Amino acid sequence: MQRQVRIGGVKSRTTSGRGQLDPVAESVAVYSARADDYAAVHAPKMADRVERFAMSLPAPSLILDAGCGPGRDLARFQTYEHVVRGVDLNPVFVAMANA
Repeated sequence: MQRQVRIGGVKSRTTSGRGQLDPVAESVAVYSARADDYAAVHAPKMADRVERFAMSLPAPSLILDAGCGPGRDLARFQTYEHVVRGVDLNPVFVAMANA
């Protein structure tokens, strides 16, 4: 099955010239720095819900996972022969999802 993950577009910028990142860029930076930890800790938390959702759809269905993170759910959906697309603002997660 096909998996395609892309980076959503948010420009990093400072606010009021004080050198502070905007909240979205700051969030992306924090998740990028801890991408491996995030993937390990959160992987099992939603597994049952994702499984039930995947089984409830006729295969193959096209699924868009907005904010797909490291692609854990995309991989699960593919096991049920669904066609998946993922987007995330975090380039580290996008690389993990495409691996």
